[in-house]
Amino acid sequence: MAEKIINFSPGTDRCAEAAAGILNSGGVIIYPTETLYGIGALATDEGAIGKIFEIKKRAYGKPLLTLARDTEMIREFFHFGDEQERVYKKLNNFPLTVILDQKFHFPEALSAGTGKVGVRISTNEFVAELFNFIDVPLVSTSANISDQDNTVIISEIISIFSDKVDLIIDSGNLPVSKGSTVLDLTTSPPKVVRKGDISENELKELLIGDNQGI
Repeated sequence: MAEKIINFSPGTDRCAEAAAGILNSGGVIIYPTETLYGIGALATDEGAIGKIFEIKKRAYGKPLLTLARDTEMIREFFHFGDEQERVYKKLNNFPLTVILDQKFHFPEALSAGTGKVGVRISTNEFVAELFNFIDVPLVSTSANISDQDNTVIISEIISIFSDKVDLIIDSGNLPVSKGSTVLDLTTSPPKVVRKGDISENELKELLIGDNQGI
């Protein structure tokens, strides 16, 4: 794949439109989020999802996470009941991914055949602009080789991935992050699947106060 890197300028739409064109053509991009750089493709594109597994050297059977534009998109593609939405909205100021049962029939590799997919609404400006040009959830898996450490240094990401993906959106170095916390809302009580920037104790305090202890 040819190297292609665009510096992100908030409010211009140029980067988002270019990225959307590649995604809609079955391509794979690297882009900034509010936590880490992510490797992305349209969550409905089986071929592009396969490319992500190859790029990351990720074992099939390990599901991928997604981003959605807003709660309306979440309801369109996932079973997102009133109680789940209430809990999510209580926590949506945090970098939190929630696991939901899928309503849309996504490619099997996305959920590892479980029918459950993690989704969150990103607060990143680029992601918000990108959703002006795409109408389906976006795969969001950390830009690293599987079982290797995450990096927020853009030069390292370019060095590793510039010949592997179709486009890299350069938003500079990101603040250090553990990634989003992943909370399974298909269980009662909700269950922490992956620890991230929100500590488990913080989640417990918020959810116990809401009668949703973990």
